[in-house]
Amino acid sequence: MKPIAWIVAGLALTGLAAALESQGNLGTNPVAALPISLPAMLILMGGQYCLWRGFRSGVVAMWSGAFNRSRKTPASAKTPSTYDAADIEPVGGFDADAVFARYMEQRKPDQASPAEQPNEPLVTKPTRPTFGRRNI
Repeated sequence: MKPIAWIVAGLALTGLAAALESQGNLGTNPVAALPISLPAMLILMGGQYCLWRGFRSGVVAMWSGAFNRSRKTPASAKTPSTYDAADIEPVGGFDADAVFARYMEQRKPDQASPAEQPNEPLVTKPTRPTFGRRNI
């Protein structure tokens, strides 16, 4: 809950406890007033808890807003990237031929292209026996 809601709930419960207690003493002995005093005291404790929680939440919200050191830096304050001018996309859009040509220039000579790789099955049989149906 937001701090204002906690404080409003605390004030409302405290006021309800005061209204309930203002009914007065129903009898001359303390035991006769117990049916009104006990609920009023429980409502008052709930109201005080709400007030404490509201003030604590408000202090935490103000403290984290004022002293938040983990704020993100604005986009204008970021450091420039380490890319060269050749790595930036052309203004007209994405050029797939240029990207593929750059990849072919940068790849290692011992890397085989997909067309040069031998045809191996993608799924091999497990070395251990498995549960369920066997594929023979």
